[in-house]
Amino acid sequence: MLTGVFFDDLSLGAAAYDAQTNQTSYAFAPKIKGYYHGTGDVFGSALTASIINGKTLAQAIKTAVEFTSKSIERTYNAKTDIRYGVNFEEGLQDLE
Repeated sequence: MLTGVFFDDLSLGAAAYDAQTNQTSYAFAPKIKGYYHGTGDVFGSALTASIINGKTLAQAIKTAVEFTSKSIERTYNAKTDIRYGVNFEEGLQDLE
């Protein structure tokens, strides 16, 4: 099971329950002001790629949260039109 979570106004993240290990994992990143189109798709793609490449569910949600957050941060800093989605392309080389 996987869901988005937050416990305060400063960070957002994801929680996942792994039935095979009976463990719940969390990953968080600082909240960035605004609403950004496509972040769910970016997160899901990074999560799937991580699992396909042999990461555990806990490792995969950490990678996906970090990758999505950095994509949002690049978009926010560039002040580009958010209707075009987040700038994930510049971070692909860092995706593990």
